[in-house]
Amino acid sequence: MLILLAATGLYLQSVFDDLMAIVKSSCMNTGALNNAYRRIVDVLQFSSDLTVPSRPKNFLNSGGIKA
Repeated sequence: MLILLAATGLYLQSVFDDLMAIVKSSCMNTGALNNAYRRIVDVLQFSSDLTVPSRPKNFLNSGGIKA
């Protein structure tokens, strides 16, 4: 788990560095902002896919248990 957090932080640090370069530039490029946003979402989705357990939709409905 600690390795995953370190990797997530490393990926997000890269995005942060890109965002800081965008802020320091003289013109605001919406394409670059959209790219950074997409990268943030991708990193968080990747991390959640690895850490949040997933179960079939009807997992709790077996054995008479109703969710």
